[in-house]
Amino acid sequence: MTRKLRSKGQRARHWFSLLRVIHIYSSMALLALLLFFSLTGLTLNHPEWSGKQTSQSKHLVLPEELSKRLEQDFTANLGLLQSFVETATNLSQPRAMDVDAEAQIVGFDFPLPAGFVYVEVDVAQRLVLMESGAGGLIALLNDLHKGRHTGEVWKWLIDVVAVATLLFAVSGLLIMLQNAKYRVRGFSWSLAGLLSPVLLYLAFVPAS
Repeated sequence: MTRKLRSKGQRARHWFSLLRVIHIYSSMALLALLLFFSLTGLTLNHPEWSGKQTSQSKHLVLPEELSKRLEQDFTANLGLLQSFVETATNLSQPRAMDVDAEAQIVGFDFPLPAGFVYVEVDVAQRLVLMESGAGGLIALLNDLHKGRHTGEVWKWLIDVVAVATLLFAVSGLLIMLQNAKYRVRGFSWSLAGLLSPVLLYLAFVPAS
């Protein structure tokens, strides 16, 4: 019986030791990102801090050789036109490409965090109109928080942060089980933290 109790006690110490390691290292890895998402959570709640979006436009000339190829076979050479536009803008994979084959006008839409780039190509006139808009730093940080137009890698980062935050929170809650002195008080605070947003939602958030 004593051996069994010792064995259970050793296993419990092992698991609590592992939980402490998870808790400590997840907090270290998350420090900068938790600060970032906490700060941008505040700025998202105050959109008036973002300021106004600025815009600008410029004109380019479509290369003569590309223009001739498009005049010979407009549809077959749209890929070359897209490559030219992507090189000129230093962007890739437009969200949309609006093609007017009869007028030989093509539009490329590139959404960006806190901004956009729109390119319209008039093949007949060999004119390339590039319009861009950009918000301020706060608008950029807000879009990074939301993962808006940030690409797949940044979305993966948000997923990793979410999972690591769950590990941090759950491991901290389980570690508290080891401390009998503060267990009741800790769970009381945890329960209060869980119920307070639910009560605030039910009491103050408009609903249909």
